[in-house]
Amino acid sequence: MIYDLTLDLPALQKFKEKYPTWWFRIGWCDLTRDFSCAPQSHSPEIDYIKYAGDVWDSGFHCDHEGSLSDAIYDVMDQIEAALTNN
Repeated sequence: MIYDLTLDLPALQKFKEKYPTWWFRIGWCDLTRDFSCAPQSHSPEIDYIKYAGDVWDSGFHCDHEGSLSDAIYDVMDQIEAALTNN
């Protein structure tokens, strides 16, 4: 089965609009769709790093059995929760 990646472009676009200075990585295998991201040294959120290895330093990750969009939105929810707790 060939998966139409254009279905996931709206989610990726939303991520890029909200976090334009962040790096991100997409992973894909026959079982899951993965999305990881973190702020870069010039991102405003970089100031949230309190210690090496905390979530702002190590990044946000999702290994999802659903669509890539599901993984992207899961990570965005993680970021929003971390922003709320800062």
